[in-house]
Amino acid sequence: GRDGGRSRGRRYGDGDGDDDDEKGPPLPDRASPRNDAVSRLLSTRTGRLRLLLSSSSIGYSLGYFLSKSALPGPLGRPVPPTLAVLLALSTFLRNDYGELSKCLGAALLMLWGTMSKARRAYPTKPHVKAMLGMGPRTPFPPLVEPPEYDGGRRAENPWTYTPREDAYDVPPEERELWEARGGDPNFAMVPALIALVLLGAVAGGDFPLLPTWMGALGGSAVLALGATFRSSRGDLMRAMGMRLVSLAGELRDINDELRVAGKAATVSGKIFDKMMILDRKHRIK
Repeated sequence: GRDGGRSRGRRYGDGDGDDDDEKGPPLPDRASPRNDAVSRLLSTRTGRLRLLLSSSSIGYSLGYFLSKSALPGPLGRPVPPTLAVLLALSTFLRNDYGELSKCLGAALLMLWGTMSKARRAYPTKPHVKAMLGMGPRTPFPPLVEPPEYDGGRRAENPWTYTPREDAYDVPPEERELWEARGGDPNFAMVPALIALVLLGAVAGGDFPLLPTWMGALGGSAVLALGATFRSSRGDLMRAMGMRLVSLAGELRDINDELRVAGKAATVSGKIFDKMMILDRKHRIK
């Protein structure tokens, strides 16, 4: 016919009207724009400035640690500001080094934001005031056991503490306070002790006039033993331990979101490879 033997192509409306198959599958989730903490910070001018300052703070802290441990004396003095500038400038790079610097800065900002939540959940001010005789003791963890028969005293055993899940388990005179603080706090004696042992080792290791190992052992023993006291001092130690446990959990969640550990491993591998190349080329010992 008039088509010259050519077949007429499919036009809109031809067929049974089922056009769903013609559209193809939906786009995968990875096609959506990146929406993590780093991207949210980079989307605003204030966020970019905060990220820059946070990354430089990480660099300065890392440089200070290296200067004290590996380069003591005058050689280590320029290390903290140098690393601070390097990490701040690397936030502008679009490679693995820039990704790591931005993720470290975002992680510090996220951790700083969650510290207020840990302070509210595990306050230490009431215990300090009780130690100084400026207020009554506030047992931590709270006394949740029913009163004993010998004089109506409450049993106090932090090793067997279990938060009360229902308001009906709380005595009527304590129910209003229990609801105001959002229920009983989470507490576990073993994680709190582990956190205090690590804190004591770090703090005691820098104690003057003592070897590092002796100061670390002494600091761990003092904090761990203090956490077993059923007094305002013990309450303070246990609250500090659980605050550290809470921050450790937040760090784990931040790492899961930003994948800081994986990016740090990638950058460390690249630096190690470059150092090996320099060693083979220049025989650096």
